[in-house]
Amino acid sequence: MNMNPVILLFAAGFASSVSMFSGTAITVRLINGELGQGMSGKSIWLYLGPPSALSTPLLKAITGSDGTAIFPLADLPAKEVFVYTASAVSQCSSIKSKAVSTEEILKYGVLGDDNCDHTGRIKARFRVKPGEVIIFAKELKRWQTGAT
Repeated sequence: MNMNPVILLFAAGFASSVSMFSGTAITVRLINGELGQGMSGKSIWLYLGPPSALSTPLLKAITGSDGTAIFPLADLPAKEVFVYTASAVSQCSSIKSKAVSTEEILKYGVLGDDNCDHTGRIKARFRVKPGEVIIFAKELKRWQTGAT
């Protein structure tokens, strides 16, 4: 069988770009911005595209004992994602209001800012890994949640 090498290269390139994300995941680490510890049992939402679009897929996970939540990715994830905390916490990272490049997360990782700790000492203790997003938050006081 005699196939055109250009077609084979195109097909190989397409297949590798489709499977580039296959079997990968985005790990979100929720860190208490005042104490520097992982926040367990917190709900994290990962939008695969703009949250305002009704068709945007939403992935949900609960953080484990170390404050991490893992989101497996399909073969063709969105070009950008939005990360939100959905629990009674105040997010100290401005990441929640910004689109984050999926490619940047997978290649380098993303370390959010920590507006809870104005000294910068807590954020300085963390190093982000490829495939990881680290966001900082603080627990809300009971009166801040509206609970009685």
